[in-house]
Amino acid sequence: MSRIPDEDIEKVREATDIIDLIGQGVVLKQKGGVFWGCCPFHGEKTASFKVDPLTGLYYCFGCHKHGNVFDYVMETDSLSFREAVIYLADKAHLALHLDDSSNDSQGSTARLRELCAETALFYQSFLLGSPSQEAGEARAYLGSRSLNIEVAKRWGLGFAPGHGLLVAHLRSKGFTQDEMVKANVAFTGNRGLVDRFFGRIMFPIADASGRVIAFGGRIIGKGEPKYLNSSDTPLFHKSKNLFGLDKARAKILETKTAIVVEGYTDVIALHEAGFSNAVATLGTALTSQHVKLLSRFAQRIIYIFDGDEAGMRAASRAVEFIDKTITIETNSNPMVLDVVVLPDGQDPAEITARKEGKELFEKCLSQAVPLIQFSIDRRLEQWDLSRSEERQRALNEATSILVPLRGTVMASDYAQYIVDKLWAHGVRIDAAAVMKVLETQAQTPRQTFARDNEDVALETKKQTTNMFNAGKQATADERLAQEALMYMLRDKPSRQYFVDTLAGDEFCFDVYRSVFDDLKGELKSCDMQALVGILSEKYPGFEGIVASHQELFSEREAIDKATYEIAQRLKERALERKISVLTEHMRDASRGNDEKQRIILEITQAQKTLLQIRATRHL
Repeated sequence: MSRIPDEDIEKVREATDIIDLIGQGVVLKQKGGVFWGCCPFHGEKTASFKVDPLTGLYYCFGCHKHGNVFDYVMETDSLSFREAVIYLADKAHLALHLDDSSNDSQGSTARLRELCAETALFYQSFLLGSPSQEAGEARAYLGSRSLNIEVAKRWGLGFAPGHGLLVAHLRSKGFTQDEMVKANVAFTGNRGLVDRFFGRIMFPIADASGRVIAFGGRIIGKGEPKYLNSSDTPLFHKSKNLFGLDKARAKILETKTAIVVEGYTDVIALHEAGFSNAVATLGTALTSQHVKLLSRFAQRIIYIFDGDEAGMRAASRAVEFIDKTITIETNSNPMVLDVVVLPDGQDPAEITARKEGKELFEKCLSQAVPLIQFSIDRRLEQWDLSRSEERQRALNEATSILVPLRGTVMASDYAQYIVDKLWAHGVRIDAAAVMKVLETQAQTPRQTFARDNEDVALETKKQTTNMFNAGKQATADERLAQEALMYMLRDKPSRQYFVDTLAGDEFCFDVYRSVFDDLKGELKSCDMQALVGILSEKYPGFEGIVASHQELFSEREAIDKATYEIAQRLKERALERKISVLTEHMRDASRGNDEKQRIILEITQAQKTLLQIRATRHL
């Protein structure tokens, strides 16, 4: 990587006004020759953060963070020194003397940012200027959501026409195929490089500094998925970024409160209604990384859930954020997490669109309750407390929420809250009994008791860790599974054939089995482009697998033959694995004769089925 000359670094420093830079996210007030504000690096109510324009330095008397313009950008935007210099040089319109011929990863990152910015301009130009019917329908939809042209301009909204128009435009601007794929605005399909998004209203996603790094698209009319987001790229990670943060940051700093909602239009509607500290997650639930990001600006998060069924399910899962980081005794600046469930199945955009919308939403905010209290209430509401066996499960469920807080004053306080709630339903119990249940649960894996088919009763939570890695040498079983999924992805008759022929357990790896389940489930009717987007977002690295399987049969007869062969081989391999496992079980000396006889029968049946498949396949 080439080195940035010292003289260039000095030029960037001199060209950057530290007051303007920090003032974008911190309310600064001048006192004498220096400026003061509340520190952006830790929560405080009294300003102890000093910025001196003469020296170009800042210092916090509370947390002792200090530095110059480069240090500030490195800290607030999580950049390396080199990235900070390049970022500030770009803002100051200064050219740096970099060796473009070198393997410069930062230069590559800068190119991806340029590509995303150009893509956003293309989408917006099409929305605002195209006379086409689809652009007109997009404008009409935005109008129906009270998002007029001026709002569209402020938020950089656009429309993705598809048909390779974006790819052609970016090529005319000098961007390469590799850059388009890395930025996730295009992917390689059967017909070459094609647009990732088409027929969708586009919402540019910016980082905290306002630079476009990704996109979200909402389909016009019917179709699945309704929303499609960029997959993770070198610039963008959906679990670490929030829509609207660049516009909300100043208000969040001022109020020390962030409002988190579920949709792009909800954020825009709230900002237009005066709630300019609103942000949205990007196709995921709120993550601990989101909370960490917001903690740089806020001391309180109000998590807003739509009042529909999906919103209530998401609200129930918010309990995952309860841990010791939100307790006072373990954190000098704990994040306050509150919850609001909107009434009557409404979303924020619907509420604020009403004549008295602002007042109604303010009333909703005033009714926010602590996340822990909300989660306990939700768990208790699931059970019929008039029945003894359900009372015990209700107690277990409510108490399990406090396990991460064990040993804190907050845990004791909420143990008493559980007691009070149970007593209100005639359940006679004391805080000591609740704490005893808590201690017992702390020694065992955390489990959830669920009803109405939301989860499996007593199912321990699991995390999917094995994602796709196109760069790894695939095994024979992996190659077979990949070919099956690629035909399912690209050819609907093949998709139906595999769904009718396979059960799913023929795939020997969980991640392939999960994709198969997705393709035979609600994604069954989606087209290839939509599927690639959805699956790539859900399974990191999936696009690489798609790109590595370009050479598949295209003639109907050849496709049918290939899919038949693949399905039979998957069945064979599954039976071979089963026979191998059963043989090992039979050799276990601890097994009784009856059990061994049962295993022998299973092996015999599996061998018989395997021979039948092989005989049929070779006819």
